Amino acid sequence: MKKKTEALAKKIAGEALLERFLLVGGTALSVYLKHRLSEDLDFATTEKILPREAISDFLNQLSEDGCVIEDILPMAERQYVENEGCDIDDYHQNWSVDGVKLTFFTLSMENGREKLAEDPGEEWSKNLRLASLETLFITKALVLADRHVMRDNFDVHALLQCDEFSYADVVEAFKAYRPYTDLKIPFNRLRSSDYALTDPGLSGLIDEEEEDTMKRIQEYFINLLDLEKP
Repeated sequence: MKKKTEALAKKIAGEALLERFLLVGGTALSVYLKHRLSEDLDFATTEKILPREAISDFLNQLSEDGCVIEDILPMAERQYVENEGCDIDDYHQNWSVDGVKLTFFTLSMENGREKLAEDPGEEWSKNLRLASLETLFITKALVLADRHVMRDNFDVHALLQCDEFSYADVVEAFKAYRPYTDLKIPFNRLRSSDYALTDPGLSGLIDEEEEDTMKRIQEYFINLLDLEKP
């Protein structure tokens, strides 16, 4: 992971708040696979509502310790949820801490909450625990139904290079946790290189050229899915 991300992870390790969360996403995955650099810290909980007071106290303590804290959740996203009659801070919070994106979120049922709930986590540093590699595989696969992001495709490709996982496991993840999802949605996203202009991409996170890497990965998924004929 990037140095400033690692520095923040070390700084917050041992905080009682983190006992209620598991580290997920690209950073957790990179600890296992070392397939790319990572720059965000994503903490997921199975609690239905985020512990807002505890998070606020945690951030206030970081601020008192000299960290620069900024709420970076997009206003459009906040307003959309408010229009639905909910408060997004109950479910998802994005912060910048000394330039590192720090996210707390509740994992939904369709994105693998049950799997996360049965995962004791792998101790990484004090109270900071990683989700298991199997949990990371399932959550990475399931999120393909919600978004099309370059890093997700890169990470799923890396996971499928492991002996533990296969195309069939992607299908099983959807059968178990999102049985009503049309599998054409995630599989078409794996085939596609039509990423949003705002996609953060992989620049600075991998050794290869981003364009060449993603072209190779796109071809891998096209060939895989043509062979499997989902």
